[in-house]
This record gives sequence, C-alpha cells and structure tokens, in this order.
Amino acid sequence: MTRATWVGVVLVVAAATGCGNEARRAGPSCAERADRLGAALRGLADQVRVFGPGVAVAPPELPHGRPLSRAAAGPVQLTLEVGRDGTVTIRGTSLGADRDALRERLAAEAARAGVDPDAPSTPTLYVVADAATTLAALDDVVAAVPEAFELRLVGVGPEPSLSPYLTELRDLPAAKKVRDDIEHADPSLRATRVASHMQDVVGSCAPLIRIFGGVAATEEDKATYMAREVPGALRACSCKVGDPDVVEYLLLEVFDAYQRPQRWLPLARAHADAAAGATVATLATGG
Repeated sequence: MTRATWVGVVLVVAAATGCGNEARRAGPSCAERADRLGAALRGLADQVRVFGPGVAVAPPELPHGRPLSRAAAGPVQLTLEVGRDGTVTIRGTSLGADRDALRERLAAEAARAGVDPDAPSTPTLYVVADAATTLAALDDVVAAVPEAFELRLVGVGPEPSLSPYLTELRDLPAAKKVRDDIEHADPSLRATRVASHMQDVVGSCAPLIRIFGGVAATEEDKATYMAREVPGALRACSCKVGDPDVVEYLLLEVFDAYQRPQRWLPLARAHADAAAGATVATLATGG
C-alpha cells in the first residue's frame, strides 16, 4: 500500500483496546520473532510504492523496469493516473480531459511540496497509465505537463521471490484466513481490512499501540520509523498480543511484502514514431 494509507491503518489500530491472549502454536521466541521481523521490515522500508491496490487503471507489466527505492524516487514524487480514454486523476480527484486544469493542479501540487516547477530542482511525476491507453492519448496528457517535471512511467514487476520465512508465515492457518479475507475484499478497501484485522489481534501490547499512534505525528519516513520501532515494541511487551503470527503477517502486509514490486521507466514526452494504435504496453515491452 502507498505510504499515504499508513496513517489510516495505524490510527485505527492505535484506538484498539486490548483483548486476552489466545491459545497459539509453539513458535519462535519473542526475541527471535522481533529480530526476523525487524530484518524483513528494514529491507522492505527502502521500497517506494506510488500507487496502491485500489488504483483505477491497470498498470503495465514492466519486467525490465528500474526498482523504486527511496534513494532513486526523486526529490518530489507526484502521481498521475491516466485512463484508457486519456482522462486523468491526481490524488483521487478526476480532472477529466481538462488539460488546463491539469497544468494548474501540477503547479499547485509542486508548490505544496515546496518545489517551484520553474526552478532548477526537478520534481518527479510518476505516470500510472492503463496498459491499454494509446500513446497518442498519453502524449496529449504529457503535453500539458510543465517541462521541469521528470516523467516516469510506472507499472509492476514480476511476482516477488518469497523467502521461506515469508512463505511459511503467510501459509499458517490463522494468517491464511486473514489473507483470504483481505484478498477477496475490494482492492480500495485493503488498508481498511488490514487495520481491522490488526485491531482484532494486537492485544494489550501497549508499546506496539504507542508506535502505531506515533506514525501520524512523526516527520520521519513512515516505513523507516516503523521498521526501527516495531521490533523493540514487541520485545517490550514480550510479544503479548492476541496472535503474534497474525500480527507479524499483517505488519508484513502493511509493508507490501507479498505484493508485486513497482518499477519505472523513463517516459518520453512524445512518441511520433510509434505505430498507429500503439499502447502503453508497447513501451513496457521495449524497456
């Protein structure tokens, strides 16, 4: 899920009241659990996701795309969704095919992020275009983007290669039940379902609840903050949560451990040489 959905997840969990511990399988010690979870979260914290499962378009497959990491994400990250018909959406607001409105909105978004589109610093615009969008329609959208923006086409990479740890945890009966519920929900409600299940199992681990509550207030990158603080919080309450396996699994879900990674390719401002009817999918295969 995108970092923007984290605050909603953790605020719901922070408001949860404790429940008694349930009988559970014999598993790793609390210290071992905290150590392995911390290592996994730190590795995942560097990944950047610029769109969530509820995105309204079908992004292209980018098998040769570049990884999205915090170091390579760009100084300012804005995301623009482009539908098959060339209509555009920014931060959930549809601008339709109004290119003047697009220009004004991009200038406002860059200013809000502290970047002047006419200044030397380069904001990064991630374009999440439906794979079936024609390049002609895409070029029409891009023509309205100020020159100062670096353009990147974003899509999905191959299925992640899961470690034995991630696979075993995901396939535990309790985690599988939760996973099935999350995966069968409307994609736009995934963050809500994760939060609901976390609230059910977080138990009375006050240090962990405090960490969830602190995510909204921290000025630090949310993922970095949680990756550093969560293992210590679990140790502090001796992992006394409703179901430590499910808590561990859900934290990995928050970090998108089981989701296909997002990738990007540089996006040209025009594709005059493209064949008639060529789509965004052709750019992906040429990556």
